[in-house]
Amino acid sequence: MWYPTVRRTLVCLSRLYRCVDRPVFQNLSQEALTYCIQSVSAAANLIQQRKTNLDGELFEIKHLLILREQIAPFRVDFIVKKTSLDFSKMKTAAYGLIQKRGQLFAFGSNNALLEFLLEGTPQVKEQLLDSRKDVDRQLKSVCEIFIRDATHLLVGNVLTFVDSMTQALANQPAETKHPEMAPPHVGQIVQEAQKNIKLKLSGLQRAMQLYLANKDTEFILFRPIRNNIIGAFVKLEQFLSTIGKFSKEDLAIAACPSADQISVLLSASVLAEGGSGTNVSAPSRKSTSSSVENEKIQEEMLKTSPEKTETELQ
Repeated sequence: MWYPTVRRTLVCLSRLYRCVDRPVFQNLSQEALTYCIQSVSAAANLIQQRKTNLDGELFEIKHLLILREQIAPFRVDFIVKKTSLDFSKMKTAAYGLIQKRGQLFAFGSNNALLEFLLEGTPQVKEQLLDSRKDVDRQLKSVCEIFIRDATHLLVGNVLTFVDSMTQALANQPAETKHPEMAPPHVGQIVQEAQKNIKLKLSGLQRAMQLYLANKDTEFILFRPIRNNIIGAFVKLEQFLSTIGKFSKEDLAIAACPSADQISVLLSASVLAEGGSGTNVSAPSRKSTSSSVENEKIQEEMLKTSPEKTETELQ
């Protein structure tokens, strides 16, 4: 179930690890992992076009986790020093040379040609490339995007309402009335958000189970989504009480749930799936850890025969 680019990259690295010198392996692994990350990201974009953004993001998260765990056993630094020339100053110097064409053969410090040679010389730059950190950086970025998109899928209307009305009320006099601030209208927004949670949370859970297939990982990724959902309703309640100046009667009509009520709603939505959904309270410790499974797979890779590896790479 691994994406072919990821599988072939790891098989190739596992074969090269014991066959070449460490500096050679570090250079090859850095380049291979860089292109592998790009390939996974391109595949995730294709999935987003054909399915949903969440599907593409979960696909990328899954394979970046595989890469991170599979390169951990290699006892080398995935760091390569890259040397390059910086020509950024040459453009400015050339422009100055054109402006001072009359001073090309001047004497002393006013010589435009000499100034061009001194200021336009390319600079040598050294950059350390760390493939292991690149994987972590890309994984963190995709997880943040997934958490944001999942939050907006469930309570996006609440967050949009609070942000838009906060901006509208800040730019207008206090006595200005907005139809959107009517308690019945706010109540409709709250009901729609609760309906989204009941209907769409189960689909989100199934997608996480399909791609991640590990309850501990699902819990870690779902926890900030859960906190964001609760925080959205807390933010709405604070907005209505402070900026919106809602009375107790208005708050009762709007029926904005408390943090405890949303927590119960999230738990009930999980239980409605028959207990097979993502655990929102605590991760399961009885399930086999994905890191242990991946270490076994890594051992099998190291034992792969050259004939099989060559066939897979082809």
